[in-house]
Amino acid sequence: MKKIWKRRNEEGVSPVIATILMVAITVVLAAVLYVMVIGLVDDDRGRTPAGALSVDVRGATEVLITFGLFDPAPEPLDIKVRITNNSDLADVIEFSFGGVPGAETVDMVATGGASATYTDMNYNGNEVNSGDYIVAHGLNPHTSYKIDIYFSPTQSLCQIAGNTDFNLP
Repeated sequence: MKKIWKRRNEEGVSPVIATILMVAITVVLAAVLYVMVIGLVDDDRGRTPAGALSVDVRGATEVLITFGLFDPAPEPLDIKVRITNNSDLADVIEFSFGGVPGAETVDMVATGGASATYTDMNYNGNEVNSGDYIVAHGLNPHTSYKIDIYFSPTQSLCQIAGNTDFNLP
């Protein structure tokens, strides 16, 4: 009696399917690696800075605002300084840069009838560094004020350590 052997198709996956599977696995592995690595990178561009400042009253209408350390250090163009009259909340003075600061000392654009000058003590990195300061002129004498620092890219208030309230004589 003769045995009839039926030959089975012993071929593997087709080359087209194998190529598609290898590309898919590579893409998935690259995506997983990207997600793992992006968590290790410190991206400060969208983060609102936190920092410190000190206030020194220099006369009946003038105040010196000295910046402490900010993390991350913002660019001067990204900050706005808002001085609010504590007894008249509608009386707000806002200082900001009208253009790119091009020197160590720059006049700021002001609203509310006051003026201000920003001095960059370390004019190398175009950042607000510890020791940089603003002198604000033309404030109302015998008035209590509060200072807020806003970060323009996120439109949010910076967390500030230090006393931000002051009284003019």
